[in-house]
Amino acid sequence: MSVSGQTTSLKEMQVFHLARVNLMSIVSCPGKVLVAGGYLVLDQEYQGLVVGTDARLYSAVQSVADLDKHGLAPNHVPADNLQNISNKQEVARIKVVSAQFHEAVWNYGVYVDEKSEIEIHQLFDQAGDNGDEGKPKNTNRFIEATLRATLFVINNIDDSKKLVSSKLKDLRIILAADNDFYSQSQALKERGLPPTTLGLSNLPKFCHTKCTLTNVNKTGLGSSAAMVTSLVGSLLHHFGVVGNLSSQSDSDKAKVEADKALIHNISQYAHCLAQGKIGSGFDVSSAIYGSHIYNRFSPNVIADAMGNESDAKLVAKTCLNSSIWNNKVTEVKIPPGFILRLADVDTGSHTPSMVSKVIRWRKNNPNEASKLWEKISNTNQRICEIWKELSDISEQDPESYISGITQCSALPYSKWKTQADRNKTMDLLIELGGTCKTVRSLLKELGDNSDVPIEPSEQTRLLDACMECPGVVMAGVPGGN
Repeated sequence: MSVSGQTTSLKEMQVFHLARVNLMSIVSCPGKVLVAGGYLVLDQEYQGLVVGTDARLYSAVQSVADLDKHGLAPNHVPADNLQNISNKQEVARIKVVSAQFHEAVWNYGVYVDEKSEIEIHQLFDQAGDNGDEGKPKNTNRFIEATLRATLFVINNIDDSKKLVSSKLKDLRIILAADNDFYSQSQALKERGLPPTTLGLSNLPKFCHTKCTLTNVNKTGLGSSAAMVTSLVGSLLHHFGVVGNLSSQSDSDKAKVEADKALIHNISQYAHCLAQGKIGSGFDVSSAIYGSHIYNRFSPNVIADAMGNESDAKLVAKTCLNSSIWNNKVTEVKIPPGFILRLADVDTGSHTPSMVSKVIRWRKNNPNEASKLWEKISNTNQRICEIWKELSDISEQDPESYISGITQCSALPYSKWKTQADRNKTMDLLIELGGTCKTVRSLLKELGDNSDVPIEPSEQTRLLDACMECPGVVMAGVPGGN
């Protein structure tokens, strides 16, 4: 993360962007970067500092009169055993398309029983869509879990209305992601563009990845969480369950917060269900609330619903009852002039295996781990405090603030202390850089103890080199969530 003297054009970015175009509900959500709190954020006692990015993932939902006219052939049948739905009526079909990938079309049928309860089943073309044992070769557990959970909630908000069974028409859903969610190294090479920010800016929007979703190299911005959240939001808005999520009106504030809480609850549940485990949830939280300080919800909140995913009423009750959700979102302001830069390394670590090894070491070494956790936590909290102090100075004494970050932006971190005319802003930036270095050292110690390459030597050299670039105040390896 670097600092720049240009602050006049900075403004708060809306977390949710929503629009209705030709009866199409479009919701977009930002990606995420965990600046501080890696590995600790898994524990409800500890917090994580998460930043929402300007890269966004979009979901567009549109009702259509006859989906057969839009590419879903009549010979598509449920992938599940037909006996499971023989006594149920098909009321709608849903087609989901992600045009940036090969083989990225998914079809679903919505079925209703005599009690107006619904089921979602993936459909496949008997002529050539099936894989092993007659099941679809192309599945997407994140989309299916999200459709099922969201429609369960919509259908059980009011038993007397049964929104889905009475109002549902065929749906066409389009997913699209900004280029930053996926590695663009190959796209740059093919076009003869340099691997720089300028080169990336010359790529077409929603650039095709030329591969399947399974094979794409992600950049770690939380594309799955952003997709789930935007899809939940667009479905809820399409059925009139939530209103204008971007409204800044004081009169709408309570409604907007309640709507975001509902989207949060459904998204957390669906994302965990698709992953097959209950993670920290900070990535979903960032997709809804943008930049903030995050404390996770208790896993017990969704444990029963996770174990009974076909129980529509239980799933709906869990998501609709916001009083049982004990996650905490604390507002944070990114100091003006701070710019987040991410490196595309065209690959990534397997976070779940790294996290499991850290958790195992912590369990086997409780005393040593507890001391290390507290050290890391206290240092992370100081980063949050410095951010707040810098933001306060920018409002109370903008001239001094701009002077301080302008000087720092022109020099490498190692030279900041040598400046004779340092002010409070510069002193805080110097402390911030040192605090970040302390966190890196503690996380490296954690990695050594648990035999996890949290910051390999190669990355240490790269990060140290970054800190010698003018204006860089923080450098680190995100992860551990």
